[in-house]
Amino acid sequence: SMPAPADMKNIAAQKKDALLKTVASLQGSMPIATAEAQYPSIDLDDSKWPHIKVPGTWEQAGMGLDGLDGVVWFRKTIDISPAEAGKPAVLDLGPVDDADETYVNGVKVGAISDYTAPRHYTIPAGVLKAGKNVIAVRVLDTGGGGGMHGIASEMKLTTVDKELPLA
Repeated sequence: SMPAPADMKNIAAQKKDALLKTVASLQGSMPIATAEAQYPSIDLDDSKWPHIKVPGTWEQAGMGLDGLDGVVWFRKTIDISPAEAGKPAVLDLGPVDDADETYVNGVKVGAISDYTAPRHYTIPAGVLKAGKNVIAVRVLDTGGGGGMHGIASEMKLTTVDKELPLA
């Protein structure tokens, strides 16, 4: 037997409701506009954020985000040596579906709205600090899969000294 159109609508509504609940639980109680202003910051406590495997889409991550069209923030903490600190570097993220805004220690280093374009951003001198540094990426998905969907070797930070894998 085939589900009737009313059933399909009901199923879609239930899925959307479940997705909204998942998103609400993932982002905590903070209003999103307030939260988003803090997400690029090196000082934000992201210890309670769930971990997601990249590269890959968030649909593949098994976090209940299937069908989410909207914004997901990614953060990665990296350690920089005193020799690399203060010097320019290059950040490669591979392609991002669909649009990104990318920050290092709260400084915007790039933004592209093309899901096929590999992200290749120069981090200006003075941005990287010795010790803890935070890469924050705001990913906007407008339809279909969402996330950083390239290959692992494309995701790296290249400093004066070395290549740090980010996958």
